[in-house]
Amino acid sequence: MTHPDPTELAELALGQLPSDHRATVLAHLSGCKRCASEAAALRRVVDAARSSSLDDLPVPPPDRVWASIAAELGFDDRSAATPGEPVTAQEPPAVEDSARTPRALARRIAVLLAAGCLAVGVLLGSSATWWQMRDGGPTGEGAPLAPVSAAAAKGVVRFDRSPHARDRIHVEVSGLPRTRGYFEVWLMDATRTQLIPVGVLGPQGSATLPLPDRVDLSHYPLVDVSHQHYNGDPAHSGTSVVRGPLKP
Repeated sequence: MTHPDPTELAELALGQLPSDHRATVLAHLSGCKRCASEAAALRRVVDAARSSSLDDLPVPPPDRVWASIAAELGFDDRSAATPGEPVTAQEPPAVEDSARTPRALARRIAVLLAAGCLAVGVLLGSSATWWQMRDGGPTGEGAPLAPVSAAAAKGVVRFDRSPHARDRIHVEVSGLPRTRGYFEVWLMDATRTQLIPVGVLGPQGSATLPLPDRVDLSHYPLVDVSHQHYNGDPAHSGTSVVRGPLKP
């Protein structure tokens, strides 16, 4: 059995895996618990990043945090009081328990560094998304998305044409029904029989999604948001939540 590449799982979680390959990956996940678990974990990280705000950015830790780290590593109090300055190690403790062996300390440091890098990466990604939405995103009023299968749902889609990058759409939907699945955005033709997947909404019901290259928007004048399930089938579920015109 050939498992998906980690990059493919990451692109799937971000909603950026090409549609022609997504069917193969989803079919594999439906029968592989290990890969499905990894994909679910990546999806939770993406959801956490998209739901973060500038209020979540890290702040300088208090002095007691440096003192605790210094005590754990065996540094003296003066080195702990001034982060960033050279430190002098004390003599190692006479009794070396399992929690203070070099291997255990290295493992603790690695875990702390990994957690810190993950948190910073999530927050930086969130900040970049916020900046893009605030300063470089669509600025028009957009077109309304009307409810189809969920009476409380409504939304708006804004088109963003960029001379230096791929065109994008920003979709916001409120009143989404509760689900254990996900909500996918599609370009739809006037007959409502031909669709092109664009990406997945974030946990707050919004997303800025790049449009496929060389797609003729005059043939796909509608934006549709569907309620999808994790069943290995990449096709439209047949359940549209909201739908409306796209106005380039």
